[in-house]
Amino acid sequence: MRAASLALVALAAVGGLTVGLIAAPDTVRPALRSITSLARGKGQDTATLSGKVRLQGRPVPYARVELHNGGTHVAHTGPDGSFVFEGVPAGKAQVTIQTGEMPSSVPEGDVEVTPEARFVPERYGAVATSGIQLELKPGSQHHTILLKD
Repeated sequence: MRAASLALVALAAVGGLTVGLIAAPDTVRPALRSITSLARGKGQDTATLSGKVRLQGRPVPYARVELHNGGTHVAHTGPDGSFVFEGVPAGKAQVTIQTGEMPSSVPEGDVEVTPEARFVPERYGAVATSGIQLELKPGSQHHTILLKD
């Protein structure tokens, strides 16, 4: 009986977990590609979400948008109410939105924003009361989030 010869291919830190892979010599290359893909995040489906936040038909500038799906991801809307999340896990997500901080200086070309235009009703600031749920599919997608007073 021949003993199989095995080799330790790689150790990689993946999401705080150290992963070691032991493989037979003829499977070293495919095994190494697999662990490299996992370490780069390709083993997980991710989504890019872009969109706009609108209240009563008007954009909500400089708001804090949080995406909750196994972790909390944060983006801020621009002066036109637009936001982008990149590389977030695909799947069901809840969204919260809060009135954000006005920048100390408005970039040239941006429109001056009144405090009233930035106001987000308090109920949208908590997961339990926001009522905003999205199904994020792998790849890019766009959603307009419509808020009501």
